[in-house]
Amino acid sequence: MLRFLTELEQYERFKQEDRPLELVHLKIRTLIRDISAALRAAPENRELQDRLSQLQEELADIERRAPWIVADYPPEFSFWGSGPGVL
Repeated sequence: MLRFLTELEQYERFKQEDRPLELVHLKIRTLIRDISAALRAAPENRELQDRLSQLQEELADIERRAPWIVADYPPEFSFWGSGPGVL
């Protein structure tokens, strides 16, 4: 029981501290998608090219700091495993 409470506390801490990074990651990915679409219409736009490069660097930095964001499985698996019949 004590182990479960410790895991639950770790998960709650994870949700409060690290989950907001997911929102930032999603926002940056959405901006990259939108800017890439705009660049297809105007490939010579230097301002968009610079902004795209900046966002790609920010995205790479977030993914280095929080590799769980791009993992093939939800981060909850790290706490409790996949459970029966999931994988």
